[in-house]
Parts: sequence; structure tokens; C-alpha cells
Amino acid sequence: QALDATTGDLIWEHRQALPEFKGGYHASQQDRQRNNIALYKDKVYLTTPDAKLVALDAKTGKVAWETQVLDWEKGFSYTAGPMVINGKIFTGMSGCTITGTAGGCFIMAHDAETGKELWRLNTLSDPGNKEVEDSWNKIPPENRYGGSPWITGAYDAKRNTLYWGVGMPIPWSEVLRGTTGGSALYTNS
Repeated sequence: QALDATTGDLIWEHRQALPEFKGGYHASQQDRQRNNIALYKDKVYLTTPDAKLVALDAKTGKVAWETQVLDWEKGFSYTAGPMVINGKIFTGMSGCTITGTAGGCFIMAHDAETGKELWRLNTLSDPGNKEVEDSWNKIPPENRYGGSPWITGAYDAKRNTLYWGVGMPIPWSEVLRGTTGGSALYTNS
């Protein structure tokens, strides 16, 4: 909602249309969403439990653009809101715990004007980094789960650096995961 700061009167309201979530997993992801919004220039940005990134016109509340970032029916979702810095929207994609989401979640950057994806970092795999890959004891990325960035990250303007928390690998037990003795880098960090 946008309210008049002097009177408290409602200026506009946006209610994001969501699909009907069936089954415990999707409903649980929707319940976990603790969304914040971000303001940047003339737009309000939000993320949704069905894996969309949405930009609203700050004056009218009308949708400026909407991007389906990943497939929510596979299990991807946003549980945290966006952060906007220097024309880029930064988000953390969650939900990487079921078959359709094997291989990890993502921290992503999108263009604030268009919603176009600029880059993504996989939270469970880094093929160019031998230390990360060795920490998974040769388990291929398609058999890795978890590593969700559940909450919005932080930004250090002095260092121009993003900091993002990442959840645990799944299954939680090293023995079940097959990583006994490995640190499963990028998770629990």
C-alpha cells in the first residue's frame, strides 16, 4: 500500500495474484515468505512465493513489469525480498529442497529498469572452484540440495560488496548426503 504521509489516506494498493498452492511444500514456502519491498527511483520492487520479481510504478501502484524468474511448480520460491543498489536488483532464490530444484539455489542480479537477469551465483556449485567442488566429495551438482538464501542479504557500500547468508545442505545428515568429511562449501555460511 501507498499512504499519504500527512493524512494516512490510502493512495493505492497492490495485491499480487498468486496461483493456488496445492500440497504441503508450496503452501509451506508461501507461509515462510517474510517479504520486504525495495524502493528505487520511481519503482517499488517485490518478490513473490511463486518466484516472480515485480516492479510497480511508485506513484500509481500499476505493474511496470513482472518477470517469472524460475519455475515455482518445480519448487523455486522467494522467501525474502529484494535489495536494489546502483540500478541492480539483488535477490536470493529459495526452495531448493525437492527433485525439481536439484543443483542449488541462486543469488541473482536483475536490471532495475527491465527485470532482465544480469548474473546468478549457484549456492551449491562452482565448477571453476576446485575447493568448493572437492568439499562435496564428488557428489554431482544435480544430486545436491539446500543452500537456500532465506533472508535478504546486506550491502557494504565502502567495499562495494554483497553479503548473503546461505542455509544448510539437504539432507542434513552428512551420511545421508554422502559428504561425510566434506564441508559442503557455500552452505551454512
